[in-house]
Amino acid sequence: TELCGEGQGAAWRAGAELIDMKMISFCPTVTKYPTMYKGNILPYIFVTTGYGSLLNKYGKTFIHKYLSPKAEQLALESEWNKMLLSYAVQSEILAGKGTKHGGVYFSLPDHPQEILEELYHDLPSLKKGIYADIMKIFESGKSLVVQPAAHYFEGGIRINAKGHTSLPGLFAAGECSGGMFGANRVSAATTEMLVEGAQAGISAAMFASGRSMPLITSSDTEKTESELLAPFGRKNGISPNEQKQKLHEITAESLPVIRCEKKLTDALAQLEQLQNEEENIAFHDDSRVYNRQWREYLELRNMIPVAKAIVKSAMLRKESRGVHIRSDYFKTDNDHFLCNIVLQGKDMQAQKVPAVLTKTKPASGCLDYPEYIEQIVEMLE
Repeated sequence: TELCGEGQGAAWRAGAELIDMKMISFCPTVTKYPTMYKGNILPYIFVTTGYGSLLNKYGKTFIHKYLSPKAEQLALESEWNKMLLSYAVQSEILAGKGTKHGGVYFSLPDHPQEILEELYHDLPSLKKGIYADIMKIFESGKSLVVQPAAHYFEGGIRINAKGHTSLPGLFAAGECSGGMFGANRVSAATTEMLVEGAQAGISAAMFASGRSMPLITSSDTEKTESELLAPFGRKNGISPNEQKQKLHEITAESLPVIRCEKKLTDALAQLEQLQNEEENIAFHDDSRVYNRQWREYLELRNMIPVAKAIVKSAMLRKESRGVHIRSDYFKTDNDHFLCNIVLQGKDMQAQKVPAVLTKTKPASGCLDYPEYIEQIVEMLE
């Protein structure tokens, strides 16, 4: 599947607010080369299970240069591994010690041979399908080239605890919404799916119950239809594929793991230009059946404003916090930025909203976590 910002883009066009859009987790070790395996996260699975090494182009380890021993341990043993390892890998690349293919090496030692045997014992699925093909690379003594890649949105549509957005009748939950995880996802995304999803569903049902909804007129649908079909009526124009490639280049340059003011400023101007050029997009294929150019165009309508929201939000937060790392503002600034950044309106006007800080003490009689685990173990035994 592809994530193109459909939820955030549609909600923004409808008038809903967006929150903390610059908070994006990166998966630190995503395959970059060989190209046929680009995007595969098998190296990350290896890292989380304790196998393999990250090496620069000189074949040397480097994580220790950027992380303290305690942070390095966290990077290997906790949900913080994505942010910490992404920072270390991106820093080594920026230091000019990445490979000729742009990332760093992920290597699996094959001596002693028993290491590979241990790996196949722990992960038997490696002997099947695409994994088996990738394992042949390691067994031949070669490595994969990996780099951080955008993985998960902590920010998104602004909602309250019941899933309400700022737009009456619109509810959101899951990765398209923002606020639950703040500056870094520290648990599985199922938290959003199960907890937020259930609450938003209840809220939506209560809103719709017994309510007469306004009728949608033909004039309402005709305006949207004309926007979606406009490129079919143009004989000459810009290819949506070319525009999408430009967008990828802009965001790759300005919104990697480590960001800075100049690149963000340049990106905002380039994104404004891309958005202005949307009315010049044209299709070479007139068919409406599985038209890939049409799909690219529909995705661009979401991707460009979402990218703008990320860049604007990243520019405004002149500090580093969680997954948002600024090379020009490397420290966390609680005096000025202990807040959420909310964007609203067609111009994405920004405002700082004080962060809600709560402390909860478990009710008497509740099991504390260690005791709970011990009881589960006893039951299993």
